[in-house]
Amino acid sequence: QTSPEPHAARWTPYLASLLLLAPLQLNFLYFQTGILLVWLFLLGMRLLPRRPLLAGVVWSLAISIKVIPAVLLPWMLWRRQWRCVLGTLLGLFVGNAAVLGYTGWNKGVQQYQGYVQMLRSDPVFAEYNERYQSLPSLIRATVTPHYESRIESTAQAKSWDGVRNFLGQTPLARHADALVLLAIGLVLAACAWACRPGRPSGPWRLLQEGSLITLAMLLVSPHTWRHYYWWLWPTVLCAVHAARTRRPWAIAIVAVVAATEFLPHRGLIGELAIWYQVFHGHTIGALVVFALLATHLIRNEPEPANTEPAQP
Repeated sequence: QTSPEPHAARWTPYLASLLLLAPLQLNFLYFQTGILLVWLFLLGMRLLPRRPLLAGVVWSLAISIKVIPAVLLPWMLWRRQWRCVLGTLLGLFVGNAAVLGYTGWNKGVQQYQGYVQMLRSDPVFAEYNERYQSLPSLIRATVTPHYESRIESTAQAKSWDGVRNFLGQTPLARHADALVLLAIGLVLAACAWACRPGRPSGPWRLLQEGSLITLAMLLVSPHTWRHYYWWLWPTVLCAVHAARTRRPWAIAIVAVVAATEFLPHRGLIGELAIWYQVFHGHTIGALVVFALLATHLIRNEPEPANTEPAQP
């Protein structure tokens, strides 16, 4: 570092981790790759300002492990980070060529086709359940005429029909698919406006934009399970760091994450935790965090000099 960080700044990652202790614990419990993927994302962000080609290669590894980080590619295209895009495509080409070289062309192609078929037949894209903490599931569960989830869980021991789907008997029920597409469109439009070309492209700005993109990934993907919310960590890291200078958007994000991720545990609030998950409290919290960060980026507020992290 060119200058030592303030003592408080050194505690930023630990506080961010504490606020997201629940999804962090789930990643360890179920041997998930989320921790590795978030680390690769942050490593790519670190490399992006000075070594964009290498940053793209790092992100190609994350995409090869799990497809959802592919959202970083259209962000880089929109941001006109051509060298990063080239690095991502080169990394994907080399990685997939290595796989095909090992398995053979026919077997490798069959594996890819099987993966595509699995995605097409996956019922999650039309399912609603408290396990799927994403925007599509939130909307479908609210407007469906009959709440009859096909996934068994502790929460489903109780009948939620007529309670969870409180808008199921309204005209909105006929337009569930359109409502989902509208909500996704609004999230993507907010990302496009906040990250549009011509905005500053310093490391701190890009880190906040990347955090917004990963938040959109969580909200839009119908496959967002509870442990996926570890992807909130970059956003919380930014917010905790900026909250030291009393930035309102950052303080609000820390408060929302504490209220929606850290506190709602069955050991603390008992049976209310089931209601919280069935009514997609985590999704609603992520939506609020997304709105706060997007508003901050759209307003393009100047950052105070002591907010930007020291650069190597």
